[in-house]
Amino acid sequence: MYVIAGASGRTGARVAEALLAERLPVRVLVRDAAQAETWRGRGAEARVLALEDGEALREALIGARAFYALVPDQASDRMAVVDALVDTSRTHVVLLSAAPAALA
Repeated sequence: MYVIAGASGRTGARVAEALLAERLPVRVLVRDAAQAETWRGRGAEARVLALEDGEALREALIGARAFYALVPDQASDRMAVVDALVDTSRTHVVLLSAAPAALA
C-alpha cells in the first residue's frame, strides 16, 4: 500500500495518479470528504484526516509500503508526522517541504 498525503494538492495528486496508473494499491489522505469520494471513484482507498492528528495518521500508515507527504509548515504539525513515522514501519518515506519557499 502506498500512502499519499495531500492528494488534493499538486504534488500529491501527481504521485497518487501515477501509482494508480500502474495499478498499485493507493491510500490517499485528504482533509475534505468530497475529495475522498473523488479519489475513491478513481480506485484509491481514501481517508479524511489532518496530518497533525497523530493517532489518525498512525492508523492510516498501518500496512504502508511507502509514504509521501508535503511536510506541514508548523513545527508542531511536522513533529506529529515524525512521531507517526517513528511509531509505524514502512520501507520508503518521501517528505517534501515547502517551508523554504515561505521565506522568499
